[in-house]
Amino acid sequence: MLEQIAINLATMVLGVTVGTYLGAKIMKHELTRELSRYIMNELPHVLADEKFKAKAREMARSAIRELWNIIMEELGVEG
Repeated sequence: MLEQIAINLATMVLGVTVGTYLGAKIMKHELTRELSRYIMNELPHVLADEKFKAKAREMARSAIRELWNIIMEELGVEG
């Protein structure tokens, strides 16, 4: 009786493991295909948008300013 329960449990664990692995492989393949399709078709339109460019510039300036402040702080420069 105990042996049969152990066998059933091991079979279930193996089935779940193999099923999860195969599902992950399939999802990775689908995601890769969708991602490449998005990059080829949609991303050029997004990058050409003026609002996107303005936001990207704003974020870049903010990041550079913050990096500059961190460097100055580490060097011990006041101001």
